[in-house]
Amino acid sequence: LARPELLDTVVGGGGAPDLDELAPWVETAVSLAGRSAPGDTEEALGAMRKVMREASFSVGVADLAGVLEPAGVMARLSRLAECIVQQCLGLAAAECAARYGDPGEDGPLSGIVVVALGSLAACELSHGGDLDLLFVYVGDGTTRGGRRGEVTRGEYAVRLAQRTLSFLSAPHAEGPGYATDTRLRPSGSQGTLVSSLEAFLRYHDAQSASWERQSLLRARVVAGDPVAGAAVQAVVDGIAYTRGGPDLAELRRVRARM
Repeated sequence: LARPELLDTVVGGGGAPDLDELAPWVETAVSLAGRSAPGDTEEALGAMRKVMREASFSVGVADLAGVLEPAGVMARLSRLAECIVQQCLGLAAAECAARYGDPGEDGPLSGIVVVALGSLAACELSHGGDLDLLFVYVGDGTTRGGRRGEVTRGEYAVRLAQRTLSFLSAPHAEGPGYATDTRLRPSGSQGTLVSSLEAFLRYHDAQSASWERQSLLRARVVAGDPVAGAAVQAVVDGIAYTRGGPDLAELRRVRARM
């Protein structure tokens, strides 16, 4: 009712975008917003939210019309969310790099990785589902070239994660964002928002519970520095799959509680 231009999607019978159409759709919208309003983050977010609204609505109509099977619905919603995470991370990185400088030689995302957990990682995101995300950084050193002075890579990563989460969830006139959940990070809500790869490995070596290892079974790198991402994925897979069987009594206890 609020967006009568979407009526064509209903009348058209629920044609949903293909999986390989979603990334170009999001990237083009953000690129056009950047050309019309250079440096305007709100404009870019508005373009993203418009794509989110239209794409998720068309997938929902196709779902109701029986045009898509449940697996196709979840795969498209997951791919859309993944694309939005990548774009929000990019916007946040540009903003943080302008303030604090680049964290490494490979630009504003050097050593920064976003890992998806839960339904997003498994490509099983449902309508209105939230995003379970984990932020990890690789390497050390300080930033260079920002107008506010240098910070350590760890500090930069925290500020980048905070800004990314804000972009993903902040209210906007063009539509709602995603609810995000970062409580699956080491030590949960009591732990730091972003972990270094070394600290992440130390935590799981020393004190992680079976259910925490279990949460990594579907973990998947979805955004950030690709070289660092490969290193993080290898560590995550090693923790999840190569350390023997879990404590079954503990898993039963957690399952019963759930």
